[in-house]
Amino acid sequence: MIKYCPFDERYRCYIWIDNEVLRYAQQESEELFHSNWNEIVFLLDRVKVLEDYIRSIGGTVPPAYPDGSE
Repeated sequence: MIKYCPFDERYRCYIWIDNEVLRYAQQESEELFHSNWNEIVFLLDRVKVLEDYIRSIGGTVPPAYPDGSE
């Protein structure tokens, strides 16, 4: 089906179909990335709590990177 081009309404083109497919794919990937990001944030917060607990009982936490920078 040919619709008006989303970039210029004076012309009809097939770009509209590509635009719809890309928008759907972007929406789907955004949902996946959002849930993954929520899990990453949760795990980072948990690591911070556990590191604080280890320090509070007198333990040491190894550096996050091998060269010691954080």
